[in-house]
Formats: sequence, structure tokens, C-alpha cells
Amino acid sequence: MAAQYLLTAQEKGIKKLKSNYSFKIYGEIVMLEKIGIENFKAFGEYTEVKLRDLNIITGLNSAGKSTIYHAILLLIQSQGKYIDDDYGNRLAYLEINGPLIELGRYDEIMYNPEKGYIRFCLHWSDGTKVDSYYKLEKDDKGKKIKENILFIICEFELSRNGEVIVKARKYKKKNRWFVEAYQLLTFNPAKIGTILFNNIRSKSGEHQKTLERIFLERVKFRNVLDVFLSAYSLEAFDIKFADIGMAVKEELRDKIDWSELKNDARKEKISTKTACLFNADSYDHKTNYGIEEKKFMVLPPFRGYPQRIYTESGQPNPLKRYLESKDEIKDFAWDFKKKRPKFDFAEKAFHYWIVKHFQIAEAVNVKETIPSLATEIILSIDGKDVPINNVGFGISQLIPVVFSVLNSDDEQLCIVDEPEIHLHPSLQSKLADFFMHMALIGKRIAIETHSEYLIDKLIFLKLKHNIDDDKINLIWVKKDEKGAYIEDVKYDDLGYIINPPDGFLSEKKKLVEELSKIRLTKL
Repeated sequence: MAAQYLLTAQEKGIKKLKSNYSFKIYGEIVMLEKIGIENFKAFGEYTEVKLRDLNIITGLNSAGKSTIYHAILLLIQSQGKYIDDDYGNRLAYLEINGPLIELGRYDEIMYNPEKGYIRFCLHWSDGTKVDSYYKLEKDDKGKKIKENILFIICEFELSRNGEVIVKARKYKKKNRWFVEAYQLLTFNPAKIGTILFNNIRSKSGEHQKTLERIFLERVKFRNVLDVFLSAYSLEAFDIKFADIGMAVKEELRDKIDWSELKNDARKEKISTKTACLFNADSYDHKTNYGIEEKKFMVLPPFRGYPQRIYTESGQPNPLKRYLESKDEIKDFAWDFKKKRPKFDFAEKAFHYWIVKHFQIAEAVNVKETIPSLATEIILSIDGKDVPINNVGFGISQLIPVVFSVLNSDDEQLCIVDEPEIHLHPSLQSKLADFFMHMALIGKRIAIETHSEYLIDKLIFLKLKHNIDDDKINLIWVKKDEKGAYIEDVKYDDLGYIINPPDGFLSEKKKLVEELSKIRLTKL
């Protein structure tokens, strides 16, 4: 089994046959730029959602807005989940009910259960694309297994700028795989490559000096026995020993002395039945292009009931990191005149927004009532200390949004679901100011919202400050007989919507028109 060989390969620190291809952008952070979704919840057809610095996702109720961040939560909680099947494969699967999100039954999360698969495609800022298909597990007779049903990865492709780097696809009618790879494979044990190299060099009559002269840069194996396939990388796979010649340049394959090759392998106690190939870049693939929890911060629409005292065993304090981070230096706002971020200590940065901008308190303090065990959040209002559970509920929901986004890491995508809940329209408008400043200082934010006040204010700020189009992404989610789909809302230099979708910011206009008609009848 390929998975069993992998540990040995990693322990020995095996080097690549040819290693001059790197996925890292040194000095830059690789960001998620688009996510493609197919047959998952509201999305039936394949749909791509672009991600910029500030993303506003809106639409009618039940149109499919939440499906976008539900997909991300699903991929996060499925990280590192594998199943070993009866054929020696170790395969990634989707944990549809886990600690971050519970999606229900397998047939409830597919838009069209007849398709039998879910697809996610991740586009990263260095041009890398990770495209994965997950199919329902079936028994040998092709019937869906009713107990412990899993969506198991069946097809995977990692490409960069349109060029396939590694690809694995399971054949439909038999338990065999097709694998294609470019400049990243090594044999395990590595002596297989050395024995093969020496065999060809001795028989070809040519003095090949390096492995690169013999082995192909791009290899294709059409009869792979089993694979170790994670969500973001092909880790390793097994082939028949007789197929190792497929890694050799075609003009040199007839130079292989198979009898001598097998004898040399036996001398080294290497199996002549199967051979394992290991992806030397698998760690980089998973690290750079995996959906890991540390790359995202998700704030749900309900951010917890405010507590008089927060304890370690109870509901977590939404300002838990406040005491740890208050002396850190943070960018906290954008200076439109100097066109650069403003910075200060984290404590002062937080107070700037809560006290000066939102004006919901004269101060906010987090106190440890019992060190490391119990804390409380106290707001100073009209000169009095007020516990957070005694202020308006909307305030208790706003404070975690401001603190969490302000203290998020630059490489994180902050997903905020309905931040306007329980807030007066004036605070919703001020919230738009906050989000715009955060995007301009380098935060990445995706907001799911129904608030016309928030959207109108963001359009106003873009127009007022001549903010680049590529900073803001206004997405309208609609639904038809094929499922949910995306419309990018465009506006001109005067802030007028060029392509207003049906239902977009229309309710206020309708009410004004109806109110005008009533007024005319009363004149």
C-alpha cells in the first residue's frame, strides 16, 4: 500500500529525481483568489466565486449565500481525514458532520443527488489551482452504502498557470488509477532509480551522467494499483514493477535489461512485484494550497450570549486575546490623505473604533477576575462601569466583530455572516467604514449581508475616495431551476449600478414609489 511506504520515504529524506520546480512565492503570502463549487447545497452547476480584499455577498433569503462559506467550513473540518479502503488506497473524504458545521445527510448536501459527487476547485494567487471531486462510496455491486456514507476523493488535479503538475483519477469500472506528474516524483526506496539508471547506462553504450538524462520530466501511469491521495496532494502511489520503465524516456526503454534489473533489485532486497513513487512536493502542496483553519476566521451571525463572567469551561470570551495582544503594534485604520495605514498599540486601536468611531462606550476593559480562569468585559458608559451582559444585545454582537477582524492575521480570510444583526441603521453605516478601512490596511474580508445601509455606504466610500475596483467585490447570489449562480454587480464612476439584478437594493425604492403614490392621492 502506497501509504505504508510514505513514512519510510519521509524518514529517509529522499530527494527528487529532478528538482527545479517550486510552488512557493518567497516573500509573499499565497492567497485564495477563487473557489469553485459544483453540486454542493444550493449550487448545482459549476460556479466560481472570486475573492478580493473586501467581498460583499448578498441576495434574497435561501438563494445560496451561506453555501459559499459552508463549503470552506466543510473543507476545514475535513482536513487530514482519510479512509483506508479494501484495495490498499488511503483517500481523503469529506466530514459532512463535524465540530465546525453539521450539514445533515449525504443526499441533503448535493443539489442533484443523481450526480453522486461534489466538486471543489481552489484558485490561489500564485496561479495554482487545486481541483477535487468527491464521490459517494459504493459497494462492489455499485450500490450506495447506506451506513457510514462518505464522500471520498476520486479525482484530483493540481495545476499551475494551466500546466498540470500532478493529477490522479480513478477509473470507473475497475480499482485502478491514472496518474500524471511533472518533476516531483521519486522512487521509494530511492535505490530503484539508481539501479534503473545504472542498468540503462551500461546497456545504452552512452555515458549518461545524470538521472535527468534518463527520466522523463512528465510521467503518466495508466495502471496504478493504489494511491495515497489527500485533499490537496497526491502523496504516493504503487505501480507494477514492470511499469517503472514508463518513467524513462521512450528512446531508452528498449535499453532496459529486465532480467538483470530484477536480479539487481533482489540483491538490494527490493520487491520486483511492485514499486512505490513518492511526491517530494507533497508537504509544500498541503501547506500552501490546503484549506487550513489558520487561514480563515469565521464569525457566525450569532456570536454568543453576553456573559457576566466568562470561564474556561463555559462560553469563550469573545475578547479572549485582548490581554495577550493589547501591547502589540497594529495597523488599525487607513490615512486617506497620506495613503498609508495608521498604527498604534492594539489596545488603543480597539478603543479608536469602539470609542471614537462607533461611540458605544467611553472605554472597554477586559479584567481577569480569577487569573487564567475567569474574565469579564466592562464598558464605561456615562461614567459608569457596565458589564457587557447589561448593554444592548446588538453592542454585544458588534464588539466581537470589531476585535476579531482588527486582530486577524493578514493571510487570513475573515468571513463575517450578517454583521448588521441587531444594529441600528446608523451603526450599520459605521460598520461599512470599519470594513473599508480594514480592507485598505491589508485585511481580507467576506461579508454575507442583507443590509442596504452597509452596501450603500460601501459604494459611497468607494466613490468618495476613488478606491480601485479590484479592492471591492459585490456579489449577488440568485437561484433558478439549475440552482444558485453568481452575478457580479457593476457600478459606474458616479456610483450608479450598471447591471442591477432583480431584487438588488430594490425594496427601499419600491416603498418610496408607493409612498409617493399615496401622498399624491391625499393632495
